[in-house]
Amino acid sequence: MATSKKKFDCIEFKRKAQIKIYNRLKNIPPAEQADFYRQSSLSGPLGAWWGAVTESGGKHHGGKRTKSSR
Repeated sequence: MATSKKKFDCIEFKRKAQIKIYNRLKNIPPAEQADFYRQSSLSGPLGAWWGAVTESGGKHHGGKRTKSSR
């Protein structure tokens, strides 16, 4: 069975992103690190969803009603 070369390595991509973030934050106090992650989560691709979740106390499920949100 022949193997093919991967076009995209998800694990390598994830590790590079983690190293980049680590190097950016390694000399920053924990409170400022928390601010960085908070701002990143709100301005990232899932920012609107995360904002809705935190404002609703964790009961927002993409428009779907659950027992806890009724």
